[in-house]
Amino acid sequence: MNLKRGTSVKILKKESYWHKEIGKIASIDESAVLYGINIRFEKVNYNGVNTGNFCISDLEIMTEK
Repeated sequence: MNLKRGTSVKILKKESYWHKEIGKIASIDESAVLYGINIRFEKVNYNGVNTGNFCISDLEIMTEK
């Protein structure tokens, strides 16, 4: 996967508040952290937070048309 800051991704993780939502990569922690990809969304969750951490398998890169 070619992940970099600003890439649009769709969330595949069913347990996530943002399941099937599209967000943008805010930062990537390339160390041994499992959920090292921080995604920023326009929509806030029930706690007023608009970011979440995910692993690569939780994401699908959205291609630009």
